[in-house]
Amino acid sequence: LAFVDRPAVKRRPVVKDEYVGVWGWALSAAGIAAAEAFVDGAPRGGVSYGALRPDVAATYPGFPGVEHSGFVGTLPIEDLEPGVHRLVVRVTTQNGERIALNREFEVAPRAYAIGEVPRLNAQYQEWLARHRPGEAEIAAARDRGLALGYRPTFGLLVVVPAGGAPGLGATIDSVLAQTYADWELCLAVDAATDCNVRDEVAARAAGDARIRVTWLPEGARDTDATAAAVALGTGEFVGVLGAGDVLSPLALGEAAVALAEAPATDVVYGDEDKIDAGGGLRWDPFFKPDWSPDLLLSMHYLGRFVLYRRRLVEAAGGLGSDHEGAEAYDLALRATERTDRVRHVPKLLSSHLADPAIKGEAAAIGPAPAAALAALTAALARRGIAGGVEPGAAPGRWRVRYELRGRPAVTVVLPTGGKLRFLRPCLESLLTGTSYTNLTVLVVDNSGGEEVAGLCRDLDPGEGTIRREAFGLTPFNFSAIVNHAIPLVETPYLVLLNDDVTAITPDWVEAMLEHAQRPEVGVVGAKLLFPSDAIQHAGVVMGPYEMSTHPFRHFPAGHSGYFGFPHVVRPWSAVTFACAMLRRGIFDEVGLLDAEHLPVAFNDTDFCLRVGERGYRILYTPHAILHHHESVTKRVIAEGDEVGTMRRRWGDVIRHDPFYNPNLTRKGEDFSLNMA
Repeated sequence: LAFVDRPAVKRRPVVKDEYVGVWGWALSAAGIAAAEAFVDGAPRGGVSYGALRPDVAATYPGFPGVEHSGFVGTLPIEDLEPGVHRLVVRVTTQNGERIALNREFEVAPRAYAIGEVPRLNAQYQEWLARHRPGEAEIAAARDRGLALGYRPTFGLLVVVPAGGAPGLGATIDSVLAQTYADWELCLAVDAATDCNVRDEVAARAAGDARIRVTWLPEGARDTDATAAAVALGTGEFVGVLGAGDVLSPLALGEAAVALAEAPATDVVYGDEDKIDAGGGLRWDPFFKPDWSPDLLLSMHYLGRFVLYRRRLVEAAGGLGSDHEGAEAYDLALRATERTDRVRHVPKLLSSHLADPAIKGEAAAIGPAPAAALAALTAALARRGIAGGVEPGAAPGRWRVRYELRGRPAVTVVLPTGGKLRFLRPCLESLLTGTSYTNLTVLVVDNSGGEEVAGLCRDLDPGEGTIRREAFGLTPFNFSAIVNHAIPLVETPYLVLLNDDVTAITPDWVEAMLEHAQRPEVGVVGAKLLFPSDAIQHAGVVMGPYEMSTHPFRHFPAGHSGYFGFPHVVRPWSAVTFACAMLRRGIFDEVGLLDAEHLPVAFNDTDFCLRVGERGYRILYTPHAILHHHESVTKRVIAEGDEVGTMRRRWGDVIRHDPFYNPNLTRKGEDFSLNMA
């Protein structure tokens, strides 16, 4: 028995225009060995078998392994011509029989070449049409701004270089169109600028007293020009715009409302996209998380339009920078070292001038690489952080490597149900595939038999490296099993690890420990891949499906995801306990897992949220990479009122996960747009 749910006939590609998603299920009394995908007769990427399918289990309860009968694939299609294509999923059973499943899907005509304009698609154009502010919304925003009790003033700075400034008029027009009127626009114009541009600037300044101009000597550096521009103004908050960048008419009003709600805020940033010089093309929307200092060390995610309290900028050394090409990044690093009062407005506030013809790595958001590296290295030195900076796992991304403080002992807590075909490679991976040597393994045996004990004796290299703790418990209760193990851990650090996990990167323990040793970090999660090398875990998001999900699940391991998020160290609200590292003391402070209300599912998410409530960060690192068969050795279908418990307990986070964005989907795991 087998079936392909998606893609259906004439269905548009799923996930991205460059990929098509494949979902389905397959059953055999002999068991399923593998699934493969072919498009138009040619092999087309991997398909993972073993995904949870409770709907199939309810219909065919007699088949072995029916709960995990699903297959999922994300197939590259960037080379396919528009039109209908034939998909074949070939399933092979354990006894060698093959089942061929046929489907058709349609590749829609594209208005651009793949890679020419990243993330330009019809869905975003539809989203823009829905969210473009109309006259009534603009009038209401203007009234709201006038009614604010606290009205901050904004100084906006634009450098006009000698080489010209395409789109400068659009920038000025967008500032003049603001619904919030308490602003000043300070223009620093190079003396060598074309006379037509100079005339336009002079005319604009003559038409509105809030526009101020300073004329610079020829060839002035950008940092000197910015400093000259800021000296013109008196705004309580300052922000830098590029010539050609365009603000939403609501941008300053939204910032003012945010500041009125939290007057102590020092930094405000919003969401953004790209715009061409003619202003007719917008693409690449970046809907950001709330304040995430570790993400800022991985990439300049605050973006181009950021409003800083003026006295904070002065205390941080001003707008000038020694790192030409990364001035904005350097300022963000310097300013946020002095404050954590950073506020995100989850709305599209600005569009930044870009050339749609620039492709690939050159189009990645971020400052000049050498300058960014220097700015980050200087930031570590200022902060007294022992470590270094190196290029990250994606273009324009960075990895801060924290120096390990010694080689502390780590205990791997390994619950098992006794399936030796998974437990054996897991233990062997810990013993021979893991470079960290100060490691002991506590196997919590819930099998009720003696096979696990025999395996532990056979594999133990001596001196108690592998310790078995028998703990028979029926019905299955993952939280209770972990809770039983925690008091037995005597080392300062522990790893919670599923028994169906094996290492890919030998230094995965070191990659997690460098963050777990940081006092501000509470839990560290790893990058987990299915055996097909598709992503299984790269963090946990609250909100989609009114619950929690794993973003980018089933994406190819090398897929950029959303602005490289699967490939950067960053905070999430939770990580999976299939592989997570904690300080032993975190349990003493926060308590144990909720064995009463969350015996099977969501116990790790609940625990992470409790740790986050204490002010600790929940971090994900893509530099600890392991394979995970996901739930082949334990049942993870939510039981009883587990979903209800989470919704009652964490409803606020489900409604607004600070590390997600309300403009992103609540009906999937792919960071597509929220079209509701």
